[in-house]
Amino acid sequence: MHTRGYLDPGDFRFVHDSSVRSREELIPQWSPGDRVVVVAPDPAHALVATGGLLLALTCAFYQRPAARRPGFYDYPSHFVVGGEAGTEPRLLGPSEQRPWSEAWCELDVWPNTHHAVAAPSPASLLQAAFMLEPTRLIWPADLPVPDHYAPPENAVNPDQTDIRRLLRTRLRQVLLWSRGEPSPDSWRVELADRPRKLVAEAEELLPPDLRVSDADTTRSTFRAVAIDDFL
Repeated sequence: MHTRGYLDPGDFRFVHDSSVRSREELIPQWSPGDRVVVVAPDPAHALVATGGLLLALTCAFYQRPAARRPGFYDYPSHFVVGGEAGTEPRLLGPSEQRPWSEAWCELDVWPNTHHAVAAPSPASLLQAAFMLEPTRLIWPADLPVPDHYAPPENAVNPDQTDIRRLLRTRLRQVLLWSRGEPSPDSWRVELADRPRKLVAEAEELLPPDLRVSDADTTRSTFRAVAIDDFL
């Protein structure tokens, strides 16, 4: 909870079409109960790309009057699905971690039970995302979405085939993240010194062989897509 009391809403600027807009316009109807899932085939790359947006939502979580009361203790329901070759989709246990776990914890994606692993393929990552039942899904723009979701072959309950309907009921937003050239409908989250420092400190917690060569957070863009189109 080290970001509580450290960040301020003024530390973040939401920019669309060269104009400063509100967080509500990018993240409509946000609530402190939102389950935000970042899909990260490369957890180090995604850390730099999405860290600023996650900190903005974390700031909102701790700016609530309830979070200022004595004895308050809670973390936002933020999750990351990290790509790991040859891995079945699953959550880490309380005593488990991955080389990138400490870095994500620095952004208050904590504890390690908020870290999932899956093979870095669209189908495996999507299965892990379904497992976490997000209300907001942050998906890589350059990662294809599988044409369909196939339930486990040994599933005996026919209702398993309707899992997409359940996700559609709970999912309120899909954002595509990218670090490439911005598109006309994309957004950027500009960071002041404090959140930029937190992202940099998180990146430094990654093992040297995992760090990205370009850690410039200003290159990150986000684009909302219709849930039905994504699903």
